[in-house]
Amino acid sequence: MRIWNILGIDPSSDSSVIKRAYAKQLKLNHPEDDPEGYQRLREAYDQALKQAKQQSDRSVSRILSEEEDEQEEDQRVSVTPRIVSQEVGHQQESQHVSVSHPIMILPEQDHVPRSPEDQLNEFMGKVKTIYHTFKSRIDTDYWLELMNDDVMWNLNLQRSVYQRMLNFLESHPYLPRSVWQLLEDSFRWKEKALEDQEMFSKRYPNVFMYVLEDPQYMTSLRYSFLADAGNMDYDAFLHDRVMALRALKDHDLQTAEDMLNKACEVFPGDPDLLRLQGEFYFRTDDLSRALMAFDHCIRIAPDDKDSYFYRARIYYKQDKLVDAIQDLTYLLSQMPDNLDMLSLLAKCYFKLGQLNHARESFNRILDIHPNDIEALVYLADFEGATFKQESFGQSEELEPTDELEFQLQPSAEPPLLSLFAKMKELLVLFAKNTWLYLSLLVADFVLVVLILDGYLPDMGVKIVTIIGTILLLALAGLILTIVWRVYRVFIDYCSK
Repeated sequence: MRIWNILGIDPSSDSSVIKRAYAKQLKLNHPEDDPEGYQRLREAYDQALKQAKQQSDRSVSRILSEEEDEQEEDQRVSVTPRIVSQEVGHQQESQHVSVSHPIMILPEQDHVPRSPEDQLNEFMGKVKTIYHTFKSRIDTDYWLELMNDDVMWNLNLQRSVYQRMLNFLESHPYLPRSVWQLLEDSFRWKEKALEDQEMFSKRYPNVFMYVLEDPQYMTSLRYSFLADAGNMDYDAFLHDRVMALRALKDHDLQTAEDMLNKACEVFPGDPDLLRLQGEFYFRTDDLSRALMAFDHCIRIAPDDKDSYFYRARIYYKQDKLVDAIQDLTYLLSQMPDNLDMLSLLAKCYFKLGQLNHARESFNRILDIHPNDIEALVYLADFEGATFKQESFGQSEELEPTDELEFQLQPSAEPPLLSLFAKMKELLVLFAKNTWLYLSLLVADFVLVVLILDGYLPDMGVKIVTIIGTILLLALAGLILTIVWRVYRVFIDYCSK
């Protein structure tokens, strides 16, 4: 019973059940992390398979023995025709019992041990077959079965299997996220890459990109829509699609456009390719073509959330606010805590003048992220507008009125945002000039030290003193100027 406890299953003679249990337990007893646990697991696995084979052999022997006994009994008993009675009016006919031919069982051939190289070549042959058959390439079950191959659990071959798989996937990296995760669980390339990222990224850039650099982003592209694409060069298409994705990430729009055009020539109906096209057109401000691409993507893949969000952003830019709100409401029903979507929804309501709804959305943002600057700024402006309304004796209800719309100017940024922008500009200006003056003062101080130490003539002391005084006066003037400008900005804001 101990071997079954180690495997975590009830006693079984089904080798597939034993292998699945072994694969499951292997994740908890990886040979590199727990060699002793792995050894116990491997021994239990081998013994369980051996018992299953013995039980299967006994079953076959019992069946053969029973068949032989039946054949001997048939040979001793003479077989005579039986008269079978039929309905009235029909002829009587005789039936003879026929004796079936014995089952031929070929003896097992002697097992010829294969060399490690032959085992590796056979394993890699299976890898290539799975990869180059696209439907099996994207099916996790094929790879899971491959990871249960005996070669994978041969400690003497593990290093060679690791290296051969690494080399193969470097030149054949186009796999779904689920397959990459399965392979990473088995080979743990991430741990190896972390030991020397620079070396690993230079030698295996594709594996590094998919496993370590940005696995969620690089494996976000789907493969299922390509299964029925027909006769095409899958790897060429997938290469161009991935290069377009990377180019967009790096904001290399020219490369992105080239790769998108090449991929479209191969298979223009891929929803992920359409989404990338839409993103490209969105960044180049070609909103009509971007909208067409996202609409087409949504028709093919109705659950593509990125396309819905991009489309809502386009609607917002085109002032189609009701359409934008419809898409955002659908998205938030599935992702209620998405801050970007909540922010865009609030801005849509703000532009429409539906300020209560906008305030509600910004409050939801603060419930999730209490320090969200944008939401705080908008809400502060809402409160300021409410205060001014009450001062004029108007209703407290924040619904669109001529006075409120004039004050808030929904199509523009809130006044407080404009104030922050001006303050930021002044602070940047102050920081830049301050560092300049401080650098000059440090240089001036160094000159004084050199003069006092005798490296420069005494006459330089007066010159350096004059320069230092001028710099200090200039710095004081800069500070006073910045303070005065900040004061004027606040006065202008308070007077609105």
